[in-house]
Amino acid sequence: MKKVFTQKLIDMKVIDVEGSEIGRVKNIIADVKTGALTDLVVEPEVKLDTSSFKRDGEFILVPFEHVRAVGDIITVELKKK
Repeated sequence: MKKVFTQKLIDMKVIDVEGSEIGRVKNIIADVKTGALTDLVVEPEVKLDTSSFKRDGEFILVPFEHVRAVGDIITVELKKK
């Protein structure tokens, strides 16, 4: 994955690999000990079923390990139940 400033990720659209819109990035969580990015904090689309996501208030958490591509949008592969 290419390098990108985390500031550029804020407000970026997040979609899954099937093209469904998940929402927009509002923040990023990092492990303070390792510096590794752990989660994208995403404001979900109104129609999105958020029941399978970890939540933080009104936001959903998308594990950074699910990110597959970063460009003009962020593409994630979500694990289906």
